[in-house]
Amino acid sequence: MKKKLIKELILIGGGRWGNVYLRELIKKKIKINIITSNSDLKKRLINRKFKNYKIFRKLNDIKIKRNFYIIVANATKKRLKVIKKIANLKNEILIEKPLTNDPNEYFKHNLNKKNIYLGLQFTYSSYFKFIKKKIVNENIESIRLDWFDNKNEKKTFNKGINFIEDAYYHFFSIIRIFINNKNFINDYSIINKDKIETIHNNINIILNTSNFVHHKKRILIIKTNKNKFTLNFKNMNQILIKKNNNYSIKINKNTKNMPIQINNFLFQKKEIRINSLKNLNYLFRDLIKIRKHLS
Repeated sequence: MKKKLIKELILIGGGRWGNVYLRELIKKKIKINIITSNSDLKKRLINRKFKNYKIFRKLNDIKIKRNFYIIVANATKKRLKVIKKIANLKNEILIEKPLTNDPNEYFKHNLNKKNIYLGLQFTYSSYFKFIKKKIVNENIESIRLDWFDNKNEKKTFNKGINFIEDAYYHFFSIIRIFINNKNFINDYSIINKDKIETIHNNINIILNTSNFVHHKKRILIIKTNKNKFTLNFKNMNQILIKKNNNYSIKINKNTKNMPIQINNFLFQKKEIRINSLKNLNYLFRDLIKIRKHLS
């Protein structure tokens, strides 16, 4: 039996990511309680003729009912304070990545909860799953992700963590589609501020990053014993895939992951369970090793 969509939700945060979630949530027939100090948000909501909401300045200003779903998308440096307040609730909770600016907090505060999910959106990417089906009878030899951001982008980068740490959340969620959910960082991994190179089950795994280049780049390259696939997902409206440089495949449908993630969360579909904090200890162990190397 299909689960009914929940009727009321708490969204914590009215900044950049809070607004990203809000744009999708207002398409649903649910009441949204927004916790934010952003005074411009109410004006924007009035202009969009959206009425099914209330704005509160503090989480303590609202009584959290058991049937409320909660999305946490406030500033990362303030996130732990909120998480500690709600970590022991039985509500379904979705937290935008990164969890906090310090991966050690995951273990320090015992946050391996099965009802709390991390916003690893690439988990739901149809284009990566498309490639997985293509190589089902092939042996993967290497996986490389180039994750570059333009230094002139308007968005501000989180200075509380290294850029490569932030990119690793995405990297982990992508390579986990092709390789079993295990620790990918080991004693032989090569780690610096722009590159991670490691070997897992004889598969060469590489992450290249930078937020100081002239052109944004999102490219995944997978080499197998038979083929090479190059997937360009810089433009989220059109995903480009090359096989051995001979021809291109264009994917234009279901390319945006945020709506899929929100539906998985609101309807509690089984696909979201892989992103429960209970199942992400591998990710945080890797992040702790990365930070230790960089420090």
